[in-house]
Order: sequence, then C-alpha cells, then structure tokens
Amino acid sequence: MSFRYELYHYIVKHVLGSNCPIANDMTLNRVLDVGTGTGLWALDMAREFPASKIYGCDVAPVIDNSQTRPNIYWGNADLLRGLPYSDNSFDLVHQRQLCVYIGERQWPLVARELYRLCRPGGKLCLIELLPTVTVASDIVSWHDCELSGRVAAVRCINDLIQQTLHKSGVRPEAVACLGDLLSITGFANVRHDTVELPRGDWAGQLGRCMLSYTHKLLIATVPAVAASTDTPRQEYEDMIEHAMPVLALGRASHRLHVFTAEKPLQ
Repeated sequence: MSFRYELYHYIVKHVLGSNCPIANDMTLNRVLDVGTGTGLWALDMAREFPASKIYGCDVAPVIDNSQTRPNIYWGNADLLRGLPYSDNSFDLVHQRQLCVYIGERQWPLVARELYRLCRPGGKLCLIELLPTVTVASDIVSWHDCELSGRVAAVRCINDLIQQTLHKSGVRPEAVACLGDLLSITGFANVRHDTVELPRGDWAGQLGRCMLSYTHKLLIATVPAVAASTDTPRQEYEDMIEHAMPVLALGRASHRLHVFTAEKPLQ
C-alpha cells in the first residue's frame, strides 16, 4: 500500500513541479495536511520549509513516521467530526485523494471545516484523482475484436467501482462541483485546474510509472468490490489483468483535479 501512495506522491509532485505550487509565494508559519496517510507530503514540506511548522493529521495513525523531522507534528482525528486545531490557525491547508472516503452529502461539512482552519488570507489546496480509468480517445474507434473486449473490461471495472462507492454514499464525480462548493462556503479566488497525468510508454518513465500506479490502484479496489457486488474476487482480478494492456495504448492519461482558494481577510 505504502509504495502505491509513494508512487502517486512523486508522480503528482513531478507533474505540478513542486509539492504545492501555491506555497512558493507564501510565508508559511503553520501548514496542515488533512488526511496525511503515509505522511510523505508533510515530510517533503517539512524538508522544503524547515522554519515552518507542518502538521499531518489522519483518522488512522501515519503508516510510517520513522523519518519524522523536528518541525513536523502528527495527529489522529476524524475530519468529519472536526479536527483538534483552533480556528484561523493555518496559512496553508492541503488535502488530497480523499474523494473516495467523503460522502457526497459530507462535502459541505468538510468545506466548512477547511474554511474554519484557514487563517484570513490563508490558502487551501485540494488535489483529487478519480478512481475510475479511461481508455485513450484515439483508440476507441479501432475495429479489433480483442481490443473491443479489453475496452469492455475497462467499462465493467469502472461500473463496479462506482457501484461499490455509491453504496456507501460516495460519489467521486462530485469532485467536479467542488469549486462551486468552496465559493459558497466563503472562499475567494477559487480556481479549478486539470492536469493530465500521461499513462503508458508514449510518455516515457512518467507514463510507465502512471501505468504501474493505475494497476496498483485497481488491485487495491478488489476487496471492496468483491465484498459489495456479486462479482467473485478472482473474476474481478482477471478482469483487471485483461484490461491493463488497453490502458497503455494511444496517448492515454488520467486527469488530476487541482483546486486552490483563499480565505478572505474579512
């Protein structure tokens, strides 16, 4: 699991050009990483900004905090029940890859909590990659029986992932509306940018890393999909392996959603 998170962290860092582009023009006294997971982003930020206090908080203990630094502070708390930090206490609040854990009806509560934690003039950065995968548009029209079967497998995988998440009230596609939600919550200067993460040999080492991450991501869905649908575990695993070759064809990519916003001074 930790290797998958590590791979994702460095892919996103490479594509964005830094851990958090908006941080480069800020004075950072206190930074919060919500849903810190393995703590990789927080650790990287602690190294990059040694004079800043970096807080990493997650509902579960950080997977590996053996490489902690003197300016980093780990915490355990449930975002949905409120985090144990004072109002207006962080210059930068960062959250990534929580769209598969936050229910559609819970997002307004999450947005309000993130707003509470930002200091006036502070900034928010949300980064989300949807758990479903797409086939490159330039191969969809190819007329090949074997290829068509693999494309059908991709569609079936996506359907099963969505069914599994929807049963628990989670709709990752709601990410598309986060910009409007942040504005309604009170944030200003809201931006929604999308970045394509290339997948496959056509994009060199980065593309191969993304293909590897995609495979690990799909494998990680096996227990949940098998438990919540009528699809046998082995059948679903075989479906993933059957689909993987087509996910590397053409100019394939995976879309990353990046939201940035600022809490008004007044």
